[in-house]
Amino acid sequence: MSELMKILSECIELSFDMMKNFSLSEYSINEGEVKQSMEQLKRATATLKTCQKDCFLELAEELGFEIEEVDEDLDKFNLMSFLSEFGVGATMLLKVELGEDVELKNIAINKIKNSLGKVYYLSNHMFD
Repeated sequence: MSELMKILSECIELSFDMMKNFSLSEYSINEGEVKQSMEQLKRATATLKTCQKDCFLELAEELGFEIEEVDEDLDKFNLMSFLSEFGVGATMLLKVELGEDVELKNIAINKIKNSLGKVYYLSNHMFD
């Protein structure tokens, strides 16, 4: 397995794990389970901070771009949306790397590049 495929696989897995924990946190708070919500939020933000220092940077470097600063509304649902968009782009690129559809490569890289900038902006301003 190539280095890019390893990084993509890690990014996909962790992105969807974060979305799950952010969603469960929101659900728990709506159900009045504040302690449980905080635990899920803590898991999601810890994973996010790790990804920002590790696999997200590795992916940007491997694809040859820098993560751009953006301006987005600071909202957990926005963050989940951009993590989802990123996960879709990473999945598309993984398919390309596996040889399923070479024409998707530029679309996937642009989707990854745009969504990572938004993920970084939101998480840096919401959780620091």
